[in-house]
Amino acid sequence: MVDVTPRAQSVLDAAVALFSEFGYHGTSMREIAKLVGVGPGALYNHWPGKQDLLFYLMDAWLTELHNTLLARLKGVQEPTERLRLLVEHHVAFHAAHTAEMLICDSELRALTDRNRRVVLDKRRRYEAVLDDVIGDGVEHGAFNAVDVRLTTMQTLGMCTHVATWFKPEGRLSIDAIASAYADRVLHSLEPHR
Repeated sequence: MVDVTPRAQSVLDAAVALFSEFGYHGTSMREIAKLVGVGPGALYNHWPGKQDLLFYLMDAWLTELHNTLLARLKGVQEPTERLRLLVEHHVAFHAAHTAEMLICDSELRALTDRNRRVVLDKRRRYEAVLDDVIGDGVEHGAFNAVDVRLTTMQTLGMCTHVATWFKPEGRLSIDAIASAYADRVLHSLEPHR
């Protein structure tokens, strides 16, 4: 993510806490300022407005999700292993960043048209990686013949949902959950013999 000053980061952290609990429309700049411990006018030294905060958060976290996935997949060619890494990464990232990813998934409607287009484009590019992995696996016989786009959306929906319920103090670790999700997805795509 882009480096921001410590004060600007404290504003982002407050926005994440409030947006994830009360939603974008249920949060005011005054409430963000109060949580940071500054006057409302001081926020505008760091962020032009609430929309800028939301857009920065969504853009930055989706960029981080995508870039870390590409780094993880680099050099891996086998479709089954690529899919395992992708699913594990998606689940683990959402579990490790529950508040941020809930905002990314639930506040699209709050973005301006221009900002929404940018965020949706980033989401489509991320989804295209999974489309390619599944399509490659189908083409090479590693996965059964499926509707690639539908399978991508089913997989992402299932894996993204972890952000709504994961608790670090829960019974299973992030790694165990991510591995179980990958096992489930791979099992569903096993070729029919």
